Amino acid sequence: MSSASNPPPPYVHNWAAPQIRQPPSQPPSHQGYPARNPLPWHGLKFNPLGLFDLRRHLGIFPLTPTVWNTYRHRFLASDLSWLATGASEDNQHDPGAAGFFPEFYQLRNSLPSNDAGYQERTRFKESTTMWDRTFGSTTMILSINGTTSPGTPVSPDYLRASVYLPPSFLRRTPEAHPAIANIAQTFIESVGVPTVRAWVQDATATGWRLTQPGANGLLALHLSRPPFGAVPSSTTAPAATTPASSADDSTLDLPPSPVSTRYGSEEPLSAESIALLSALERVAILEGEVEELRQYLEDVTAEHVTTLTRLAAADAKLNAAAVREEGYGDQLRALRAQVASGSGTPSLPSYATSQATPTRPRAGTPFSPRAGTPFSSPSKPRSLPRTEALLEELGLTEHLPALRVATRLAPATRWYQEVTALGLDDEVADKLIDCLTEDWDLLRT
Repeated sequence: MSSASNPPPPYVHNWAAPQIRQPPSQPPSHQGYPARNPLPWHGLKFNPLGLFDLRRHLGIFPLTPTVWNTYRHRFLASDLSWLATGASEDNQHDPGAAGFFPEFYQLRNSLPSNDAGYQERTRFKESTTMWDRTFGSTTMILSINGTTSPGTPVSPDYLRASVYLPPSFLRRTPEAHPAIANIAQTFIESVGVPTVRAWVQDATATGWRLTQPGANGLLALHLSRPPFGAVPSSTTAPAATTPASSADDSTLDLPPSPVSTRYGSEEPLSAESIALLSALERVAILEGEVEELRQYLEDVTAEHVTTLTRLAAADAKLNAAAVREEGYGDQLRALRAQVASGSGTPSLPSYATSQATPTRPRAGTPFSPRAGTPFSSPSKPRSLPRTEALLEELGLTEHLPALRVATRLAPATRWYQEVTALGLDDEVADKLIDCLTEDWDLLRT
């Protein structure tokens, strides 16, 4: 047994189970998976990650590995029961404004769209069977999905409920079959319709697309999956009302639909018919997924085109700025070379503002001159009193000519780059930038 404070033995990390997305051995922390240790006991939830970490806590019997391999499905069923215990009394029965409970999103985002959900419900059905055997009771399970086949109207005529009863009860009391059908009918009308409507409203509020391809949505009305993987001898049967209308398409040759109010009075479907129904429903689901992917691709393509357009505009601006900066750089390099050669302070050229490139207003910053105001000549040309005082204090007066050139020709946003190009450390550069900014403000007043 391992705990949340101690890492489990290495063999526990290699635990595997079907239909469960396992976290990698060293996953990134931002994915919500533990890097080494499982989640603490109080943090385990009813989702695949909680199921995975619960088994990491419990272990897989390394001294007798055949026990785990032989009874794996039973261990997983017991783990599900451990996580589900107390859910009916936890006072967490209001999903809030989100519409769906957190468990809905956790399971939807962590499992592929296959038969995993049906398998979990099968385990629940098996627990109910054992309950009835133990206490001599009869438990009836009525369930209806919030989702429907593409194009299905939200009407009792087109909805189906899954009904479970103990096999012994059905064999011993055939006279109860019509009453069971009536119960299922009432359940579909009073519970099924509001369930589907609520699901559609919550899904729409979440932002999911519910549109489906195809001109005739009625073609997929009666392709619902037999619940819980039912076979002809199963005690779990579909129950539904008689459809008000059907698809008028002679080219679609469907097997007889099992939907009928005459519960248990028809011959059970053959295994081939059930397989065909499942295949047809799978085709309808895949067509819907393809349509969703197509719409998603269109959205991504439109976003991509918009991004390319913005990038092209940004590149044009950057190219224009690079041309201007290159001109400044050439002049600065030439002037710096004159200063380094000892020829004295060079004469500074004047620049006229072109009408083709008007001055752009800028937000006021310590390093930016006033918008639309040309550089004014100070009363004492190139006088930088605070900068000169700092350079004298630090013994760096030889850099004064270069700094004068930089403040006159380079934009304020490049002053720091020009200062660091002199080989000064960051602390001195920061002090010089502060002094240059104060001197520049004095020169402009």
